[in-house]
Amino acid sequence: LQVKILTSLQSYQSAKYLYIYGRNSPVHRNTENDPYLLNSLQQMAKTEIRQNMDQVYKENAEYFRDINYSDKVVLQTLDGEGKYGSKSAEYRYEVVAKTIQYQIMHVFALAQMGVVRNKCRDSNIDGLDGARHGWDHVAALLIGSLEGTEEGGSLDLEDGQLAWNLANKRAHQFNTMNTQKYAQVNSELEQLLFSGSGAIHARNCEFFNMVDDDVHKLLMVPLIQSTLKYAILNEGTWSENDDPHIAAGETLALSVLPHAASYGNYRFNYAADIADVLVTRPGTNFIMVKYGPQAVANSLYTSVLKDSPYGCDYVGATPTHSVDACALAGGLTKVKESEEGSSSTVMTVVFIVMAMVCLVLLFWIMYGSPGCTGLCGDSPKSKSQKKLDDEHAGGAKPEETVSIMNGSDQAVPGSILERTREEEEPAVANKNEKEIPNPQGEMA
Repeated sequence: LQVKILTSLQSYQSAKYLYIYGRNSPVHRNTENDPYLLNSLQQMAKTEIRQNMDQVYKENAEYFRDINYSDKVVLQTLDGEGKYGSKSAEYRYEVVAKTIQYQIMHVFALAQMGVVRNKCRDSNIDGLDGARHGWDHVAALLIGSLEGTEEGGSLDLEDGQLAWNLANKRAHQFNTMNTQKYAQVNSELEQLLFSGSGAIHARNCEFFNMVDDDVHKLLMVPLIQSTLKYAILNEGTWSENDDPHIAAGETLALSVLPHAASYGNYRFNYAADIADVLVTRPGTNFIMVKYGPQAVANSLYTSVLKDSPYGCDYVGATPTHSVDACALAGGLTKVKESEEGSSSTVMTVVFIVMAMVCLVLLFWIMYGSPGCTGLCGDSPKSKSQKKLDDEHAGGAKPEETVSIMNGSDQAVPGSILERTREEEEPAVANKNEKEIPNPQGEMA
């Protein structure tokens, strides 16, 4: 923010000194005995810890052919040299500010994630030099201190300066806000930061590596949205115009292109198509975005979004759908309907499985489990079976139960039924005898 202010005031020498010598972020410490130092922005741009994020380091080195490309752009622009040195103050401001925000700070945050990954692997978890503290540092580099304490960050979109703020800005334009009215990307990022913290606490470094990779891919979304924003603004503009929108669009595109070009020759061609219409070339004046911003969106879909877990639906579309990141997938509406259908199908399957489980449990409670003994307890019994058990307990013989089991009224010789009838006959023969009431008033 301080460099932005000085650059906007055309105080380039002061901005350069602040870039080189200003101290704001703690230097990585290997042990608690290391001195507590602060990084300058230039140190962040050139730090060797970038090599901890192998993939990102490789992507930038291969695309720019210079691992310190971003540092050189800032210094040359502030000195009035290089590709942008002769441009207007507004143009140079956009180049310096956005290079620091979305190239230098972006890569440095990912590099810090690599440091945390290595600390987790080495079981260095606690303390000032541990993985937990390092993960907090990553969160600070992605969110910044100006977002405040409210959910979703500051309501003033001019407050934040880092990835979190960029996502909130683009969410309004591409209709990718959540129900709390801040970027869905930031909601996902917040969950990933908590997941990473939990993985470190549980010392589950394998899971942490998955979180690390997801954060990298998620952070591509606001950068892609921003590239599309400036593709819309710069459509039909001559590349040598002194328009700050050209500077902003080019700088943001160069934040995405190393990743877009990293999938091999097939996708490199799509990245080259983007560069051809968004990245200026000294001495060549051409019409920018000559095939329209939707062509840029299609190239970004093919080169990045198609295989990303945070795909075209996270990027969204402009309100009129004039630019739709999901156009090659049938359109944003179709993609969302398909996802809702998939979610509905999953919920239906879950409901059916739960219903079947409930039925099995109900059957087990009512009738017992076949072959279940011991700890399962006795299965429920019919009245006839219970009566048989009672008779067996009283000394009845098995053959005496035939009529009961068969439901027959005929007495089997020696059976319970025959003895019962013999006991009832004297009562019938002596029915004229006086009945004697029992103490409870029942007939004896």
